[in-house]
Amino acid sequence: MIGNDIVDLSLAKVESNWQRKGFLRKLFSAEEIDLISDATEPDLMVWKLWSMKESAYKADFRSSKKRKFNPSKFQCEVVTDTSGNVQYEGSMYKTNTLIADDFIHTSAWREGRNNSMSKPIIKTFSTQFSSDKLYQSLAFMVAATKACKEKDLRVIKSSMGIPELYKNQIKLETLCSISHHGRYGAFIMSH
Repeated sequence: MIGNDIVDLSLAKVESNWQRKGFLRKLFSAEEIDLISDATEPDLMVWKLWSMKESAYKADFRSSKKRKFNPSKFQCEVVTDTSGNVQYEGSMYKTNTLIADDFIHTSAWREGRNNSMSKPIIKTFSTQFSSDKLYQSLAFMVAATKACKEKDLRVIKSSMGIPELYKNQIKLETLCSISHHGRYGAFIMSH
């Protein structure tokens, strides 16, 4: 199971005042709050941890099909600048985080699963996010790896809102995870 999340740092700064009273306690454990407090750049640590939680939630939701996102229940451990773990209800999710100047992106996968994932594809949109453009990019990538025609591929969301890949109306085994926030969209896929 895979999941990913992207945070547009400029938009996050405007949309969320993480320094307001009670915000951190609502979303993060005492250990995670210590990580934020001790960080050289607390803003980045807040959104890195958030992105880790969100990507693990998406990976978990793909298998459980239960909408139960309670961020404080997803416990993050930062292993290195780029790698981490997220523990949730007995499952461990491995994470890989990319921190760029304008965004943070995290990919997550369930530990113990052999999910060979693509490198994340990040798209920048000049103004408004366009799901069609992101879906087209995903179809292009899949077509290149599966040796098929891009026009034969479609991304269709399931009744639960999970993106699924179809080739000529037949669902593919390839898993994909799509995320967007502000000017950025991203996707990963399993092979």
